[in-house]
Amino acid sequence: MTALTVTILPEPKLTVDADTSTGTVTFSQTEIPNLFYVNSEAVFQVTNGYEGYEIEDIRTIEKDKDVQNFHVKSYDAKAKTITLTANKLDSSTVTAFAAKNSPNAVANVEVKFKGYDGYYPKDGKYTFNVTNPNWTKTLTLTGKISKVDVKKLTMKASKTKATLNTKYKDSVTVNVSVKGNASLPVVIDKEVKPATDALAIVVSEDNKRITFGVAEGKTLAAGKYTISIAGKIGEEKTKATKLTLTVTDKEPEVKLSAKESINILNRDLSGITYTATIKNTDAGIKSVELTDDSVLTFKIAKGNNKTFVLKALKDAAAIDTKKPCEVREDWIL
Repeated sequence: MTALTVTILPEPKLTVDADTSTGTVTFSQTEIPNLFYVNSEAVFQVTNGYEGYEIEDIRTIEKDKDVQNFHVKSYDAKAKTITLTANKLDSSTVTAFAAKNSPNAVANVEVKFKGYDGYYPKDGKYTFNVTNPNWTKTLTLTGKISKVDVKKLTMKASKTKATLNTKYKDSVTVNVSVKGNASLPVVIDKEVKPATDALAIVVSEDNKRITFGVAEGKTLAAGKYTISIAGKIGEEKTKATKLTLTVTDKEPEVKLSAKESINILNRDLSGITYTATIKNTDAGIKSVELTDDSVLTFKIAKGNNKTFVLKALKDAAAIDTKKPCEVREDWIL
């Protein structure tokens, strides 16, 4: 994809306000462990209260490494979940783990944020309880196998609208699956209206992703295209979902909105979060760079593909909170 540099003019003037507010990280249990098995796992959803700061890792606190309680096995940044296992769980300790209000059924963890050294909270920990059913007997499941009625199934897509910018050789990828049964294997069946051979459509081998682009050597006319996406199992088709693809060759437009503030006494965990509204392309932010003397005072911390965070450098000179700071950003889409 061709790099596009967009300069935001006029240069925004940012007023740096003092702020003493702090966030927190919370954990809610989504899967309970079966203590009948020593390798059973508990899963927790992680909610990050520090807006604009990405969690890089979550681990068991150092002094709990040999403690008989629940330890972090892994952190999934994409799903925002942590998986825990019971440390030192065996036949001699299961009663202690399973007891009501057991001090063993807890987890003490600390969090590392991307771009920062060390774990938080400093000199502290996040503590939460682990619930378990403590099954001790075999369960018998009964039921019947029924044939799936393909015609009653419906496909779903990760987005219903997308924009393809032909000037910069954009491509758009959409995830697809059967609604309510994402693991059901299907073959993608698609139809484009109005029909065109200039729209390149590539379906992944597992039939779970569709990528749209401009066909080699073709010119794709600007306008709106409706793509019907259905799944096939054998000769039968599911109900289709529709994607509206807007094709344009206009220059991308970027508008910024800002929230939060910089706490000059807590520069590590404070910053101004900028959110971009981008028109005429589905592309996100590739990089944001400060381009003048502001690099001596500030730095950019990446958020996601539509945000970035402006932070004050630890070793920067004192900042006058009453004087606006002039900052210019160069965007590369």
